[in-house]
Amino acid sequence: MFAALTGNNGAGGDAAGGKAAATGLTTVPRVARILANYHVNARYDDPPAEVRKEGTRTLLNWVGGAVGGSRENPVKCAIAASRPFSGPP
Repeated sequence: MFAALTGNNGAGGDAAGGKAAATGLTTVPRVARILANYHVNARYDDPPAEVRKEGTRTLLNWVGGAVGGSRENPVKCAIAASRPFSGPP
């Protein structure tokens, strides 16, 4: 299962000959390769519905906290413009 997820053939590095991929002058750390491979191959329906729901809720909470906590003028304008469409604070 791990090998299928990561493309790891057990020889170290990637599945294409066991050599680490180079990016410029540095090599990509193995954990970054594993995460990148997972995200490239992930499909929307892979996680259960409850996980997708909580992920969406978490992202919206983060955005709301970032926007609500900002004191920049564009954010103040956006909040003022959306106030008539919002519920009570």
